[in-house]
Amino acid sequence: MKFARPFTESDFAKSRRMMASRNRRGNAQAAGGGDVFVFQSKAFVASDFFATLSMTWTVGAGDVVTYRYAKNGKLLKIILRLTGTTVGGTVSGANLQIKLPEGLTAKSDQIVLLTAAPGGGVSEQVLGFITAGSNIFTILRNSSNWVLGSDNTDVGGTFEIDFN
Repeated sequence: MKFARPFTESDFAKSRRMMASRNRRGNAQAAGGGDVFVFQSKAFVASDFFATLSMTWTVGAGDVVTYRYAKNGKLLKIILRLTGTTVGGTVSGANLQIKLPEGLTAKSDQIVLLTAAPGGGVSEQVLGFITAGSNIFTILRNSSNWVLGSDNTDVGGTFEIDFN
């Protein structure tokens, strides 16, 4: 997936507003006032993590520190932390993608915020763009390229999406 323009600060601000709005919705509440989510671990499947174009992304079972998810009605909450993953090939214009659990599909186009440390560098915000489909497209801030390297790219975050 290619985007017509680089992501800007306003795109990140929009995603923060969308998440704040989602957090104010009338979801089922636990006795303590929090959302009712029963989390389960996502079984490791290497093909759930891949790259586009000529870039490769290798995620081993040991790289998945956390991949847990829970459903509440038509709301899916994901907690994800990957460390020491490998990015190879040609990075120009490519992005990393993560399949949603259980073959779920997003209800509509949605934006979430993740954090990444590409190439072992400094952590930065990553825009997770979810089309009305089953993959999360990760886009680095200012549309910069991912960094090639072995066992040195981390991706993670906690986010909610509406699903079909």
